[in-house]
Amino acid sequence: MGVKDMLAQLQKPGSTTPAQDVTARVEDIDWSTDVVQEGFSVKYERYDLIVMPCLETLQNFAYQWKRSEFQAPYTSIVGPTMSGKTRLLMELAHHTCVVYICLRPADSTDQPPRSELAQDMVPRVEQKKDMNILYLSFLTAIFNTVTKFFSNKKTAAQPVVKQLQEWTNYSFQKNNTPKTKFNASVRNGMRAMKEKDAKSLTCSLKDAAMRMSESIQCIQHGHLKVLIAIDEPSNLMDPIDKNHDVSYFCLFRRALSEIPAEKGIFSVFTDTTSKVANFSPSSTEDPSARGHQLGYELFAPIYKISTLDLFVDDVNKPPKNWRELESPARLFNYGCPFYGLYFKGATAKGTPDPIGKTAMIAGAKLLGLSRPPTLQELTPARCFALLGSMIQTRLGSHSPINSTLVSSHAAHCMFIDSTREMIVSDYPPQFVYAAAASKYLVKKDACWVKCIKELAIAVQEGLVALGDAGEMATRLILIRAMQKTQQRIGSEEESIPGGSSVRLVDFLETLTGKPRENMLRGLHTEQNRNKSQLLDRGRIFFNHLSRIEYTPDASDLMNFCTKALRSNVSGGSVGLTSFLRFISDRHLGLNLQN
Repeated sequence: MGVKDMLAQLQKPGSTTPAQDVTARVEDIDWSTDVVQEGFSVKYERYDLIVMPCLETLQNFAYQWKRSEFQAPYTSIVGPTMSGKTRLLMELAHHTCVVYICLRPADSTDQPPRSELAQDMVPRVEQKKDMNILYLSFLTAIFNTVTKFFSNKKTAAQPVVKQLQEWTNYSFQKNNTPKTKFNASVRNGMRAMKEKDAKSLTCSLKDAAMRMSESIQCIQHGHLKVLIAIDEPSNLMDPIDKNHDVSYFCLFRRALSEIPAEKGIFSVFTDTTSKVANFSPSSTEDPSARGHQLGYELFAPIYKISTLDLFVDDVNKPPKNWRELESPARLFNYGCPFYGLYFKGATAKGTPDPIGKTAMIAGAKLLGLSRPPTLQELTPARCFALLGSMIQTRLGSHSPINSTLVSSHAAHCMFIDSTREMIVSDYPPQFVYAAAASKYLVKKDACWVKCIKELAIAVQEGLVALGDAGEMATRLILIRAMQKTQQRIGSEEESIPGGSSVRLVDFLETLTGKPRENMLRGLHTEQNRNKSQLLDRGRIFFNHLSRIEYTPDASDLMNFCTKALRSNVSGGSVGLTSFLRFISDRHLGLNLQN
């Protein structure tokens, strides 16, 4: 597909974008589980900028909890896949008693694995259990287990750090080895309460919560003492309790609402989906809440987690040559911390094709499938995931696809409003996702056309937040030209898809359609010698573009280059034009306005 085709598609009037985009759950990913699990023990970076602000927020929420004002003592950590949400919980466990339960599906290969207690929290619907009674007894049994652990004289005599470490070792399942004693204690406690009704269980839960708070003497009163952390809670959203005609999540939230105030007990849900953060039915829509004097407010979700580029060290160790610049070990460190850690671990263990495996995982997370989707499976959300990772297309806050991009396609949540109705998503520069998008699209012209058609529809309907049609066409043309140049020239080195540099002259031949001889015409004089050498010997390297609102200087441009990123300066600013003025209309027939 050529430049004219791209421009034509962006000028066409659009049709209606589907109001909702349904995507399949990510299928099982064939990855090295032990490599993934080792990442949980790597030294945590930016501790004071990530963990401590989150802990302070949770402490404030626990202090603010009042049943008459809020629906329940819980918030959500909303973030893209692989951004380190579970690892954050592991770090919080150094400061408070974290009760961690992962509810991911039983057949999932994601990590950490599904907790054994998940089958107690999410029983099959056909078992017809009263989930209101089940969750009241479940929380009560957990509280009693915590109380028993911290009331032990030997445990209580140890420093707070040691107590919390022993609790984590006792209860926090990080790998495929279940926490047998913890699980047995909770289940035995539930069995002991099986004859109680809801009213009696509510009293038991409140008493257990107060005893638990008193038992944790190592954490001062007024601070967060117990954090109930539920990973993948979206799996509570779909099952419906037939006795109450509401979802499991709704009844679990109601059980949480019985926790007494001022006891330092709070709950956090970690998920990619914003549905958990949004879940706030009114009392008229939620039969379980009628007559229970619940408040209506929700605690604000936590979505600002600064884990991007955690392991990048280009300031202290900048690349010295092209080999270092294009090194997969360096490039995979940009973006979510998982990919650099996985590549490093897989390489150390001798995993076959660590580059391909890491790129495959990124593609699966970006597109929501463990295999490349067919043209028919290329939904609008998948189109914008591809475009967002390459040219940073940002949809307006009123676009219904924003939520899907965050929940299923690795987009970052930039903002959720107080009503939980407006979500802003974005794709910050991440080399690995751009490489995955490039690998998928490079030989699929029909998929390129479909992506551009979806973009054209969004532009026509005013759903794109940043940039006009001409600006987006420029970005698309540059990305496509780079892809075609890499495909045409190839690379002798083993490299990431879309992760190798090309000669400037080869790139310009693809971009302009003009042969090298035409570009060099008039540049053989001594005065133009440097320009001639730059064309012939200079190299260019990028696989994604980002829009910036300032004029970059030389150091900024070098920083972009180390990320394989090209900046697209907003209108009215002087950008690459001032550095590459020799590429002008006179020599190459290019318009540098954009």
